[in-house]
Amino acid sequence: MKIKKFFAGVISVILSATILLSLPVSGASPKSSDMGLFVTADIHTDGVVTDISNSRRIDDELYFHTTIQGQMDAESVAIIKSMLKSFAESDKQIMLIAGDLSDGKRVSHDILKNLLTETEKNTGKRILVINGNHDIAEQSSETRIDYKEFKDIYNDFGYSEALERDENSCSYTAELSGDYRLIAIDSGIYGKDEGRIYAERYAWIKEQIETAKKDGKHIVAMMHHSLLPHFTAQAPMITVDGGDYMSFASYLADNGVKYVFTGHIHANDISSAKSKAGNTVYDVQTGSLITSPNGYREVVFDSDGVKISTKYVTKIDINDLPAGYNQAQLELISTDFPTYSRNFFELGMKLWLERFIGSAHRVSRLLKIEEGTPEYEKLDSIMAVLGDALELPLYEKDAGPGKLNSVEEIAAAAGCALPESDYKYAYQLVAEIMGGFFRGDENITTDDVEVKLLYAVVRSGVAYAFGKWANSSEFITKSTAKIIYKSHTVNTVVEAILSPIVGGMAGDAYSPADLNVTLEPYGENAAPENPAPLSMIKLILNFVKTMTEYFFAHIKK
Repeated sequence: MKIKKFFAGVISVILSATILLSLPVSGASPKSSDMGLFVTADIHTDGVVTDISNSRRIDDELYFHTTIQGQMDAESVAIIKSMLKSFAESDKQIMLIAGDLSDGKRVSHDILKNLLTETEKNTGKRILVINGNHDIAEQSSETRIDYKEFKDIYNDFGYSEALERDENSCSYTAELSGDYRLIAIDSGIYGKDEGRIYAERYAWIKEQIETAKKDGKHIVAMMHHSLLPHFTAQAPMITVDGGDYMSFASYLADNGVKYVFTGHIHANDISSAKSKAGNTVYDVQTGSLITSPNGYREVVFDSDGVKISTKYVTKIDINDLPAGYNQAQLELISTDFPTYSRNFFELGMKLWLERFIGSAHRVSRLLKIEEGTPEYEKLDSIMAVLGDALELPLYEKDAGPGKLNSVEEIAAAAGCALPESDYKYAYQLVAEIMGGFFRGDENITTDDVEVKLLYAVVRSGVAYAFGKWANSSEFITKSTAKIIYKSHTVNTVVEAILSPIVGGMAGDAYSPADLNVTLEPYGENAAPENPAPLSMIKLILNFVKTMTEYFFAHIKK
């Protein structure tokens, strides 16, 4: 993700009768013994960047090599080493890595394997992994690996000690400690971002769960894709043959799988759901280690509860970085890595907006417009203007008499005033809202300046894009701005797209808390509610689709 894909649905989970809440989870419920885990995800080891001088993407002294979504590829090895050092120094004996171990390159897998091998050798601790969507290609090649090679490369990190291995996927089971057993679930569709639990994989999972129940084990699961929604505009990241995500989640809950550790969305978030039988399952999602704020989890299981704590990489060794960093970068990384990381993420959001909105590449797929056609060229010109609109300064003025070149001026032409703030550009608003979700401390409301400015930005952007494209002018007129900014159609579409984004991501959509929380132990059930969501990516694309269709229908050819 890369900011990752946002998906869909609005449902509510029906809580069962009070008497059912007191029933134990199906299967044996032995007394829990203490167990501590390190949990990380989406570490995206990069073995390709050897000199950041070759990765210039923006004109900035400190962050010229930033990436879409602010993923710190060049710094990944240094960040991973710092996290592994914290693991080695901790009292936790087991680490789980919930997928996207690499950037997909064979050389990156080799680099990570060596790092993990060294850690296990030096500490005597255990590291258990599962694959993510970036790790495995549909077919092996000189640069990419298939699922069989994945199991060979990471043989020492789960597979060699597995109780059972699925021959048709990367799934396996392994003992953790005490009464706990891990089921590592391969949720991948090799070569694609989406996840899926195939029928034969589901059957294998059921067999392993039944065995664990007979053995009197508490079952802890790990997979890459989300089991449950984590914001109101996201559908689950997996599909399930023969059912939906909620039927799969309910099966896990009713059969002793209470905690599932996931990744993929690059956010620290915990969601929960209750089956009709009254059993609870938690999807504990951990953000990307190499994306601000560079978090991982420490989890303690015992008979009193499951304590989840979120920790962060706050320092890295500059000697572990590739070549090409200037002195200013090295100084900031050494003295204040969290600030460096956060600013890197903010400018990554700028790149993401430019790539998503400023080009016809993605929207053309939705509209089924082929590249090279006149329709594609027209769409590309529209998207380019929409991209320019999002780069408008928020408050800059004085473009000249009758010329509007800022959000504030366009809004003022329509008789609306912008709230005051220290923000300068739209991408900073997006970074703040998305960053809160990624960090897990979402606390923005519809009354906050970020939300008010975001609404103004989108309205002004549409007015700017329409006026500039229609009039083939560098600037738009006040009359055009006034008409479009206050257009009922435009405001209806803006409300439709922004409401679920703001409502779903600015605040914590689902219980429980996301960063530091103690949840009930195995054998007990809380009473969470976990309504399923609407599709954010679909809403975004439908918004763009609506506006482009509006352009095609109303602009003279």
